[in-house]
Amino acid sequence: MLRLSPALFYLSQKRWLEAIKSFEEATKETPEYYGNHWGIAKAQSELGKLHEAKQSLECALDDPGLRSPAKEEIEEMLADISQRITTAC
Repeated sequence: MLRLSPALFYLSQKRWLEAIKSFEEATKETPEYYGNHWGIAKAQSELGKLHEAKQSLECALDDPGLRSPAKEEIEEMLADISQRITTAC
């Protein structure tokens, strides 16, 4: 999680590609941590990469440590992205 702070900074600055790279680096250290997958999904979504964002959120939901309210937020984001994918087709 040492790389989490830079990743969140990049998200806050809308530096999507750098955020993805930073979250991916953090995922190498803690592959199961939902926050890394959420961050990747957020940036992917902003870049219009909806299918990739959906996959990242599904990975986030696989984290056994995921609890409320983060779980609900991720589920809502997943539903929104799924709807956007359906609408785009």
